Amino acid sequence: MAEHEIKRLLGLKGSLNTYFCAPRTIKSLHLQKIVYCGGIVTSVSYVRFELRQMFTMMKLKISF
Repeated sequence: MAEHEIKRLLGLKGSLNTYFCAPRTIKSLHLQKIVYCGGIVTSVSYVRFELRQMFTMMKLKISF
């Protein structure tokens, strides 16, 4: 492992079926949760980038 890399450990507790959903039914309530996604995922989008764009657009509309 290189000097700049940080080793992170992840522990899971509970049932993964709690947040079971299909790729088309993932909603904002699933953010920051581990989701068991059944089906075939063919593409994903980077949510933070889209939220940042929306926030920037809102700031531009609000400023006069």
